Amino acid sequence: MNFKEALSPFILSSDPVVSAVALKAEVYTDEYKKGNLSKDEYKELMTDLTVMKRIEETADALEQRTNLNSVINSLIAVASLA
Repeated sequence: MNFKEALSPFILSSDPVVSAVALKAEVYTDEYKKGNLSKDEYKELMTDLTVMKRIEETADALEQRTNLNSVINSLIAVASLA
């Protein structure tokens, strides 16, 4: 299996973070294979992708938790008025 086949399901993912990271990985791998990136540059860019994915997932989770807390606080306020 080549790298494009391996990345394809992730590029087509409905998750925008996964799709974006996979697309960048494909571009970086293409550039590395063409000789436009050194081995060290390639490894650094790919490592940055994994960090970026973790940061975005954490931000998404934080946003969801914040929204959930807002809804719960609203429900508490409504119950307090009853």
